[in-house]
Amino acid sequence: VAKDAPYFHAMYRQEFPTKPGNYLLADIKGRGHYVGTVLSARTLTPGWFGEGDEFFYVDGEKVPSLRGTGLEDYFGEAWSLRQTNGAYAGCSLFEGGYPGARYSLYRWHVPDPIRFEKGLKVEIEHKGVAYGPDGKDIGNNNERADEYSSVAFWYQQEPHAPYAPLPSGMDRLPFDYRRFLEAETLPFQKPTSGATQVVKVPGLHGGSHLEWASPDPGAELSFPFEVDRDGLYQLMILITRRWDGGRAEILVDGQRVGETSFYSQGYEMHREVPLPLQTLKKGQHQWTLRSLGKDPRTDNVWFGLDGFVVQGSRASTK
Repeated sequence: VAKDAPYFHAMYRQEFPTKPGNYLLADIKGRGHYVGTVLSARTLTPGWFGEGDEFFYVDGEKVPSLRGTGLEDYFGEAWSLRQTNGAYAGCSLFEGGYPGARYSLYRWHVPDPIRFEKGLKVEIEHKGVAYGPDGKDIGNNNERADEYSSVAFWYQQEPHAPYAPLPSGMDRLPFDYRRFLEAETLPFQKPTSGATQVVKVPGLHGGSHLEWASPDPGAELSFPFEVDRDGLYQLMILITRRWDGGRAEILVDGQRVGETSFYSQGYEMHREVPLPLQTLKKGQHQWTLRSLGKDPRTDNVWFGLDGFVVQGSRASTK
């Protein structure tokens, strides 16, 4: 290898939630070329999050010579996002516009590498729709506090600047599994129809899950949980899906908050079902799985529940 050959580099960053000012994707010292960005986001408030422009400051520029026109434009889309898988840009995860929804986007600068001689600083704004105290929309170009994580990719000649310490694995996850509650070990109200049993399955969280078979449409299975303060919370249910899985809606304290299918052609473990962020009062609460009957792709009704996480929004607890 030639002494002046550039070497591949990748750097992970995150802000949970984003801080005031632009989100930093990379701050590179040296000579090389930038080849790609992966950006993942989890929204913490209602509304569109993707109005942020990207900035490339080449070789110490005070004013960026390269500036974009919006997050969705940089990642190959326009007028919002959708799930896509282009060769050089796309959106591999798109969960919709509710608070708590997750997105993951990529852009490869293979045909258009950004070259630098002394260094490169890459930033993106975290702007979008915001709401006032009265709940009214106050515009779509306001700085937001959402959760961003990213990986920047580039080639450069060594040496490179030191990387910041990497957050722990648990701190990089959107859901804190240290708070995980096993469905099969919790007290629950006996369902109004269908049979429940605990089944051991290697590979599941805790090695087993709760199965609920053949419930009638409208039958309910409920679980208690508690929060220790007033605030904004998100519920994530970890389910198992398989060939005879049914459809269900999910309620919190009697209010419908989501719907999902337990159907899969194979046997799918560890399927996260995140629900919208919601305001809860300190004390006892209950979430409910209500059967909607068969999935159109099967003749049976079956549900597998591994457990769930209830966690406060990082934006509301900091």
